[in-house]
Amino acid sequence: MESLQNGQERMKPKRVTTSHGSIYNYLPDGRTQRFKTAEQKMSEPQDTLVYIPPWEKIKEKAKEAYPKVFGSIEDAVDYAQLLLKFAQTESYTMRVVDETGKELKSNAETAEAKRVLICFVDKKNIQDSFYLPVSIEPKVGYQTYDTRKYKDEHGETLRQRHVGNEVTEIEYE
Repeated sequence: MESLQNGQERMKPKRVTTSHGSIYNYLPDGRTQRFKTAEQKMSEPQDTLVYIPPWEKIKEKAKEAYPKVFGSIEDAVDYAQLLLKFAQTESYTMRVVDETGKELKSNAETAEAKRVLICFVDKKNIQDSFYLPVSIEPKVGYQTYDTRKYKDEHGETLRQRHVGNEVTEIEYE
């Protein structure tokens, strides 16, 4: 358990399981690591893990705030495809940021921020970029989003981004 600013105790997550069986373990160094059950494969540790709210929770405000981006989104499937486009397509990217737009590069930094969002950047049409609030605490029904920076074999710094599936189970310490 961790102390919150108002004196309440917060339960510290130990492990999160998703609808497709991926297991995210919280590591002692503050990072997380995903085990993809379908492939029996452990990923490299992620620097940042946040949780994207489900479509039903944000649809009204998203359509109002970003009608050009969300106007054609009809359901959770369309929403998931939009999220994946930003995670997997070269001309798009996603960054975990605070309310000032400062990039948050680790779970420790997200824990210190007053508000955490993901900035979805359309590199070709910057006016189509948008922000969504996310949770740093796991919540059943929210999708995982993890990211890490690493160096490739040529020494170039790259970023790995992964939009995961819905959280179905949370284990606490």
